Amino acid sequence: MALGAARVVDMSGTDRRAPYLMLIEGGIPGMLLPLKLGGNTIGRSMESEIQLLERTVSRRHALLEVWDDQPTRLTDLNSVNGTFVNGERLPQGMPTSLAEGSKIRFGTLVVTQFLMLTKAQEQRRRDLFDRSIRDPLTELPTLAYFLDQVGRKAEANRKANLGLAIALLDIDHLESINQRYGRDAGDATLAELAGLLRSGTRHDDLIARIDGNTFAVAATAPDFPVAHAWAERLREMTARRLIRTERAMFWITVSVGLGFSPPGQCNPSFALSTAELCLSRAKVAGRNCVVSNPEPILGV
Repeated sequence: MALGAARVVDMSGTDRRAPYLMLIEGGIPGMLLPLKLGGNTIGRSMESEIQLLERTVSRRHALLEVWDDQPTRLTDLNSVNGTFVNGERLPQGMPTSLAEGSKIRFGTLVVTQFLMLTKAQEQRRRDLFDRSIRDPLTELPTLAYFLDQVGRKAEANRKANLGLAIALLDIDHLESINQRYGRDAGDATLAELAGLLRSGTRHDDLIARIDGNTFAVAATAPDFPVAHAWAERLREMTARRLIRTERAMFWITVSVGLGFSPPGQCNPSFALSTAELCLSRAKVAGRNCVVSNPEPILGV
């Protein structure tokens, strides 16, 4: 298959360009995946330079080689579901030259595009991507980004034999705050909670605003008691917060649903669905409380 050749330096030699894969399908559209000079393994394995967690991608799916003075080459590493360039399946084990702009499909669902970008082009794309995944009011990531990242966190935790905790926090009576003090007060409450979560969580925790007045936090925890204590600290931290606006001062509370998937299983879908169920129960239980799934966990 004759695909041309892409090089790290452009034809003029005056503006150095760097190689990237940009996600189109099977992930968050627009996300840039930087490639290093030399060989880049692509697959589900954590050891891959480019990790794609989609289930139809093999653990060691493909090898993408990028060099300063040689054509870029893509090799399918005997994957189960194949590697496709512009719709054509690559022969297994045979390096094939890759042209800039080529669309590459790994397995059946993950579609990327091979790009060569200057620093300015990269920054523009990253700015657009960042705006697409952030809630404008709280500046926290949205649900789509959270789901992508929590899958990666779960994979790392599973390898380290650690559990995954997901807490969903819902601001109690936010609609009453809006009705009594105005929509600006409700917005101030959302922004305040976002700031609290940023300052009151660990640097490797994941935080997102996933719905109107619901926030998600994902953290590593070795066992259920530690996870429950962590969720309770989040609730207590919020309950001590006084919101001040031009028109009013008021205290807020949150209802918290906690899902925990233990070491060895570390299933993010189970943890999230459990957290959703527990959040509903926390609201029924009177709000301003933590409801969580007990150990042992069944049906993971």
